[in-house]
Amino acid sequence: MAEPAPGIQVAQGYDFGDFVFVRTNDGVVAIDAGSAPRRVRSALADAGLTATSAWATGRRTGKGLTLSITTGPDTEVRSHHR
Repeated sequence: MAEPAPGIQVAQGYDFGDFVFVRTNDGVVAIDAGSAPRRVRSALADAGLTATSAWATGRRTGKGLTLSITTGPDTEVRSHHR
């Protein structure tokens, strides 16, 4: 788990690409976090984090990649693609 800046953690080696977790005053945002829920949950657990928001960008939203990590009714989901 790399921490390139305070509050930003990058999980490497859990999937084809890196997962980015950003800690904010309101919780943890998972950005484009993976293709398999178990891999994302593993990375979050290893980092000691719980995602409160999941953001998907680009074409990833059509495949449900980041959105698949949402585990509760209180998780905020944002999606953006062009």
